[in-house]
Amino acid sequence: MFRNIYYGWFIVAAGLLIISLDGILLYSFGIFVPYLEESFDASHLEISSLITIRNIFFAFSMIIAGRLIDKYNPKYVIFIGGLTAVIGMFLTASADNLWELTLSYAVLPGIGNGFFYIPSLAIISRWFNERRALAIGIATLGVPISGMIINPLDAWLISTVGLESALIILSLIILSILLCAFVMRRAPETEINNVTKVVSPPVESEDDTSMGVMEALRTKSFWVLYLIFFLGMNTFLIILINLFDYGIESGIDPLTASGAPAALAFGSIFGRLFFSGVLTKYINNKQVLFTSYFLEALSILIIIYFQTVWAFYLFGFLFGFFYSGHMPIFPTILSQYFGTKNIGSIMGVSATGFSLASITGPLLAGYLHDTSGSHYNEIILAAVICFITAASTFLITTPKRGEAAT
Repeated sequence: MFRNIYYGWFIVAAGLLIISLDGILLYSFGIFVPYLEESFDASHLEISSLITIRNIFFAFSMIIAGRLIDKYNPKYVIFIGGLTAVIGMFLTASADNLWELTLSYAVLPGIGNGFFYIPSLAIISRWFNERRALAIGIATLGVPISGMIINPLDAWLISTVGLESALIILSLIILSILLCAFVMRRAPETEINNVTKVVSPPVESEDDTSMGVMEALRTKSFWVLYLIFFLGMNTFLIILINLFDYGIESGIDPLTASGAPAALAFGSIFGRLFFSGVLTKYINNKQVLFTSYFLEALSILIIIYFQTVWAFYLFGFLFGFFYSGHMPIFPTILSQYFGTKNIGSIMGVSATGFSLASITGPLLAGYLHDTSGSHYNEIILAAVICFITAASTFLITTPKRGEAAT
């Protein structure tokens, strides 16, 4: 039945599920924030700093995972690395103080999370050429799909079985999905020779066109893309971490408020397919980045001026739709500009922009909240940063071999 299906699409399906683990960890954080503050008698800044600590370890983990995926069997790299996140979530249920919470809910999931997203995208990039943006767009649907499901599920679990039991159930869900790692294969050539015996699509030559990691880091193009990714992730993290709490602050009950980040995830599903599968046929990748960032910034104005249920749900859908426009484009541009031979390592380095954003975004937002007593100024900050990000896309240029960043 499946013999004539190109194995790359099985890689995409497995990648979607594995990447969904990144979404589970990311989206759950915003739901758990107010309950963790209450359970540990902690300030908003103290709990927000957990995402910062998590993503510092996430940054190093992505670099390591990227290098490992370029050299070793990806199924073992992803599964063994991901177990760290499972153990961390399980131990969080029994944490008694902020030190234990930091280790179990920030450090261990941060290390494990690095083995979900980047390795999956790097492998998919090797299996596709002309349809790379679409394949990556489909796989990255794992983040919004998991976010759409996990937000109301978390809120329901906490209200019915309590915070500790919800964390244990969440760790078991992550473990079961992690088994999809055993579907992953390193390269099309390996699969063709050993299993499927089908013809792969043309892949990029890895000798003349692919850059090494250090060569890519010496180009201006890499650092412009890095800056854009960093700024964009500031906006995303500020919104994601505070949207649920901002809804409660605006007078919406918790279960209803959880629908706003779920709407964000729902919108992202359609956005990824539209931008990567449709819009890229008519405009280039740089134009896709500008369009998605600019419209994303405009969508934030909805909850700046309106604090009603319909406004939060409409914003969630639109923000998710436009945010998803640039997520598949970054790995696509990196593969286009720097080749696929060392793409795991290059993606691992570039993705540390997310970790740096988790330092600046949540901490600054937490400070604004604790000093003003409201999430309103945080939302304004997110919009301003997003408009700056959109303008920065005009700085993107195609790299040249031997180019030195100055």
